[in-house]
Amino acid sequence: MSSSKIIAVSGKGGTGKTSICALLVRAFKNKGYGPLLAVDADPNANLAEMLGLKTESSIGEICEETKKYDGGQAGMSKNDYLRFRLEQIITEAEGFDLLAMGRPEGPGCYCYANNVLRDALKILMDNYKLILIDNEAGFEHVSRKTNLKIDQLLVVSDPSLRGVDTAGKIFNLAKNIGLPVEKTGLLLNRVKGGISSELEKRIEDIGLGLFAKIDEDDCIVDSAQTGKSIFALPEDCKSVRAVAGFCDKLLK
Repeated sequence: MSSSKIIAVSGKGGTGKTSICALLVRAFKNKGYGPLLAVDADPNANLAEMLGLKTESSIGEICEETKKYDGGQAGMSKNDYLRFRLEQIITEAEGFDLLAMGRPEGPGCYCYANNVLRDALKILMDNYKLILIDNEAGFEHVSRKTNLKIDQLLVVSDPSLRGVDTAGKIFNLAKNIGLPVEKTGLLLNRVKGGISSELEKRIEDIGLGLFAKIDEDDCIVDSAQTGKSIFALPEDCKSVRAVAGFCDKLLK
C-alpha cells in the first residue's frame, strides 16, 4: 500500500485556490518534503505558470490515444502504456514534478480524461511522498471521484457569506457521494482585518471547520499582474508566511 499523502485544494473560481496550491508547493519544497508531485487538474491550467514552468504535454492530449490503445506492436498492456506516456508528459523541476490535466479535446474526452487522471494517480502514488492537487473551480473533480483517497481536502473561500456557502456545498457533496476524505478544512483567503460574527456563525452552521485564514496580500496581486513565479515572492509576503506556517499541519 502506498504511503504517499494526497492534499487536494478546491473552491469556486476567483478564491485564489491555485495561488494557495502553488504556495503549498513552494512551502513543502523549501522544507525538503519530497518527492513531491503537483497536479494541475484544472483545464484552465494556471498552476504551471504560477510555478514558473511550461508544460510540453498533458493528460488531455494523451487521453484519446490511451482510450484507443489496443496493445500496439510492442504488446504493452494499456496500464503499461499509460505509465510510459506519463513519464513523457511529467514536467520535472527542482524539488518537485508537475502533471497537468490540460484541456481535453473530442466528444466525451473530458470524462475519460478524468478517468485517465485517476488511473495516473494510482500509478504514480508509489513514486511520491506527497501529491498536491489543484482541482478545477467548482465541484467537477469532487463529483467524479477523481482524487481517490484524499488525506486532506482544503476548501478555499473568500471571506463572504456567499463564498462560505459555496464551500459548504463542496463539503456536503464530498460527503454525499462518499468521497474518501480523511480530513476537510476551510481556508479563508484574502481576509481584510477580522471575521464578522455573522460569518463566524455561517462557518459554524455549515460544519466545515476553519483550518486557517490568509490576509489580503499585495504580493499575490503583484505576482498575478506581472506573471512572476510564486518562487519569486519574498519570504516576508503575508501569504508565503501564512502557508509556510500551516503546511505541516496538513500532514497530521
